[in-house]
Amino acid sequence: MPKIMQSSLDKLLAEVESYAAAKGVQPSTVLRKSFNAGHGVYASLRAGKSDLHTNTVDQIRQFMRDNK
Repeated sequence: MPKIMQSSLDKLLAEVESYAAAKGVQPSTVLRKSFNAGHGVYASLRAGKSDLHTNTVDQIRQFMRDNK
C-alpha cells in the first residue's frame, strides 16, 4: 500500500488540528475516532517518526467530512 509523503502528512495534520480545534477536542481524539489510532500515534506523526497509508488518510478525511 502506498504511503503519503511528509508534505502531504503535514497538510493532513494541519487539517486534523483545525478540525479538532473547531470541535473542542485533541487531534489525537480525531485520529482515534477516525481509524482507531492507538496512544501516541498523533505525537509520532507530528514528530515525523511514523507515516500513514493513503487509505488511512482517506478514512481520516471521510470521518471529518461525515462529522462536521
